[in-house]
Amino acid sequence: MIIFIGIFGFLLFFQYELGVKLNAVSASLRLKWVQVQSLNIKDWIIPSLGLGLSSLSFIDSAKVQSSLWRTQIWSFRRFIFSFSQGHLSFFIIVFLLSLQLEINSLYLVFLFIFPWLILLALKKNLVWKKNVVKYDSIGFSFQKILELAISFSLLLYFNEQLFRHSYLVLPFLEESGLVFFLTEWGWLQFFVLLTSGFFLGFLLPFQGYSFFITFFMYLNSQISYLGFVSFVLGEFIYFYTVLYFNFKRMNKDYFDRLKNLFYYLILSACVLFLILFFFRFNTQFLNSYGNLLWQKWIFIFTLSYLILGTYMTSMVWGHFNCLHEDPDVKVTDSEFRFKVDNFMGPNYENSILNYIQKVLDQRLKKLNEFQLELNEEIRNKIPLFVIKKFDNEKEILIKLLSEKINE
Repeated sequence: MIIFIGIFGFLLFFQYELGVKLNAVSASLRLKWVQVQSLNIKDWIIPSLGLGLSSLSFIDSAKVQSSLWRTQIWSFRRFIFSFSQGHLSFFIIVFLLSLQLEINSLYLVFLFIFPWLILLALKKNLVWKKNVVKYDSIGFSFQKILELAISFSLLLYFNEQLFRHSYLVLPFLEESGLVFFLTEWGWLQFFVLLTSGFFLGFLLPFQGYSFFITFFMYLNSQISYLGFVSFVLGEFIYFYTVLYFNFKRMNKDYFDRLKNLFYYLILSACVLFLILFFFRFNTQFLNSYGNLLWQKWIFIFTLSYLILGTYMTSMVWGHFNCLHEDPDVKVTDSEFRFKVDNFMGPNYENSILNYIQKVLDQRLKKLNEFQLELNEEIRNKIPLFVIKKFDNEKEILIKLLSEKINE
């Protein structure tokens, strides 16, 4: 049992490492994607997809992207579009699980470790030192990519080991009678597994923790099909609830514009479950008949269905709620702070926050220049609400930038 828990601990560690390496590899690209300034949605597609697929922390990405909207660098439409693509980050874990039982993951580990070791040796070589300018940036980038690949293959390897050592924990599940509770279906099981998936998020702040747990349980026939779906939906609801209360710190005008999205996302999760409930009891498609590979692909299909369902909910809600910009949300959020609490470490997305500071600083300079050019005659011709908006914006910018300097 201790060995099994140790393997699971390594699994979580390399999942965290994969997220950190992915952030490191894509840092410069992510900053470029953020800086794309266009009103045409076609110009956002590739950058937004890149932002969605370049992070293993849906919550952290949503927090940082909301900062761009709250400072009026992004429009509400751009923010919701990019936020929706964040759901696609779950497909990184789905792709990893789809490789399970298909390849020998230990081969992948050695395939990437050897070039990485050679690269480290080259960095100490005199030839490398004489050509630092020529080789350093290329070598550093290649090293980061190899470290990302190694983290991915090690995560795959330890998930495979978790599955192979299932015999260590299965007797415990059978002796305790827990397996009989998990493999039967009832609304009590639904409630227990849904709340377990939800509250476990506070103990395991790793995106996709329910995917790994239910993959192991379902393929070992230790949990029912609807039981594993309930557990996964618990994680989804955890993410939406955490973001809801995090965004509640926004200025009221900003939060009121956004809060209904989370109600619809949680509602869509329930509807997706009911559809699977109907298919489970009215079709033969979701029966595996003891075929392990078919059971795995049913699992992958179900996860993909849940991810795409919530993704489409976010996109459709954004389409209908972004047709008209809210006139109350036109000034930088006074509650915004140059600090994002996240799980990926203190340096996560610092470049983007620095970019926000630079844009706000430029905006403040333009406002000052604009006010200096105004004389009394021109000022009297400008509507009072416009003058008030400029004054409010300037006051907020001075406050935010002074707080950033004093940090």
